[in-house]
This record gives sequence, C-alpha cells and structure tokens, in this order.
Amino acid sequence: MSSVHFTYVVLALATAELYDPLTGNWTKTGDMILGRQMHASSLLTNGLVLVTGGRSSFGYDRDTAQLYNPITGTWNLTNCMYASRVDHTASVLMNGKVLVTGGHMAFDDPGPTAELYDPTTGTWAITYYMLNNRIYHTASLLPDGKVLVVGGLDENYNSANSTELYDPTISDDSNTSKTFVTIEQHKAPMSSMAYNSSKEAVISSDEKKNQKMFRKRIMPLKKH
Repeated sequence: MSSVHFTYVVLALATAELYDPLTGNWTKTGDMILGRQMHASSLLTNGLVLVTGGRSSFGYDRDTAQLYNPITGTWNLTNCMYASRVDHTASVLMNGKVLVTGGHMAFDDPGPTAELYDPTTGTWAITYYMLNNRIYHTASLLPDGKVLVVGGLDENYNSANSTELYDPTISDDSNTSKTFVTIEQHKAPMSSMAYNSSKEAVISSDEKKNQKMFRKRIMPLKKH
C-alpha cells in the first residue's frame, strides 16, 4: 500500500488591516512590500510603524525592515538590520530608538545579539549582546527607561528562567559596565510579563501545566 505525503506551505502574507476601536471595525490598508510572518511591529514616536524581520513563504529569515505611514496608508523600505531575525522583540525606547533583541538568526539557534534602530537616520547600530540566548521572550520598557528582558527559550530550546535589564544610558564604548545586566532569577520558566497597578512586573509561568505568578518590584511607589 503506497503512502501519501503532504507538504505544508505557510504563506507569509503581505496584507495589512486597520482596526478602529471606536467602531470595532477592520479596514484594509496598503500591502507591505515584502510578506512576512513571525515578525515584530513597533509604533515609533514619529507616528510611523516599524516592521522588522520575520520569515518569508519560502522559509527564509528576513533582515529587512519596513515603515508604514498611517497618513498615506503606504509602506517604504528602510535600512536592513545587521542580522536576520525571527521571533525577536522590538522595544521603543524613551529616546525614540528601537531596541531589537534575540530571536532565530538566519536558521541558527536562538541568539543573544541586539541592535538599535534610529528613526531620525533610518540606520541600525550593533549594541552589546544579551547575557543569554533567547527566542519567544518578552522585552518591556520600564518607567525608568530601562528594558526588562524576560524568559523565552534558550539555545537548547529549554524554557529560560533568567531575566536581564538593558540600560540605554550606558554607552557601548564604556569600559566600566555593560549595557545588559542580570537580575534575580525566578524559580520557574517564564512566558510573559505585564505591569500591575502597583508598578510591579507580573511574570506568568506555565510549569507542569500549573499557572504560577511571580512578582518582582521594579520601582517603589512614590508617596504623596
């Protein structure tokens, strides 16, 4: 009896839509120049949307980046990243630059590299590596301007319980300290992070199918 083999192709769409929270409706907008999946999107301080990395329909990891103009509904290419990335993060810093961290890098295992995008020049610059290789992690801008990088999978595709902080005020040329520093490790692998009303980072974890919550105080509340 002959066997039947199926080949699955995951299409990387180029289409884009706009959601109106006032009406609850979606409308079509201009298509991206390059279709992609597993990419990252960031709202820049100038009102444009930066889309970075991702994977094509043919399975190629992208180093390209595109800018969406909400006024014209059109896309334009900007300069490419230094590395191809999939399942990375892209965080808009208080100075308007975008910090991109980790992800699959050109079919390789999860990587530790990071780079910065400057919207005023449209250029990328390499910054210090993270202290850990990561994919599927989160990167959250804190009230003090630092970025908290949490969890994900490491280079062996094991759930990571490590966390680290990125400090944009430390120059990459500094000989005294590195930009990424390790902070307290948690007892279980972490999958997501969000703030609560007390300015605590609430970190969720799924260990042995039991949801557990951890809290790490990032900033003390100001007394009024």
